[in-house]
Amino acid sequence: MSETQGRKFYRTLIQVEVVSEGPYDPQSIEQLRDDIINGDCSGKWEVVESEEVSGKEVVALCATHETEPSFFRLGADGNDLTEG
Repeated sequence: MSETQGRKFYRTLIQVEVVSEGPYDPQSIEQLRDDIINGDCSGKWEVVESEEVSGKEVVALCATHETEPSFFRLGADGNDLTEG
């Protein structure tokens, strides 16, 4: 099997468009959601790109998201963490 025991990982880029009465600078994804659904903004989203990525690429992406690779049960080398 592969370094990730046959698991597949994907990077998906989502674009969100917001229309508001003034400049808009949400402080979190939760605020963005609430402002569009319950607030004074109109919005839509679409998947712009989706691609399969390797375990090593997941590790690099996790670093930019401030997430540990162990979230996906991966080690720093992009390989599956072993149990035990």
